[in-house]
Amino acid sequence: LRYLVIPWRVRRIYRRYAAIKEPCKVTVLPEGVGFSSRNGNALIEWQHILKWREGEQFVLIYQAPHLYHVIPKRLAAITDALVESLIANIGNAS
Repeated sequence: LRYLVIPWRVRRIYRRYAAIKEPCKVTVLPEGVGFSSRNGNALIEWQHILKWREGEQFVLIYQAPHLYHVIPKRLAAITDALVESLIANIGNAS
């Protein structure tokens, strides 16, 4: 199940989820992290961020144990400012 059905379902969901393929702008604001796209805007306030993690290619911002936003590090200008703000407002990566 873990190696056959789940990967198949995730690929199927991704193919059908058109909004996830749209470009999204990430901004670091004094009150939190902002996301904007053609479909709308969202703000995750600092107090609503549970934890964050950083890898070689991505920064993950967790709102709940299994709900997170993936921000690619290839957006170097924003990820540097984002990591600094996350450390200042949330603490070190977990």
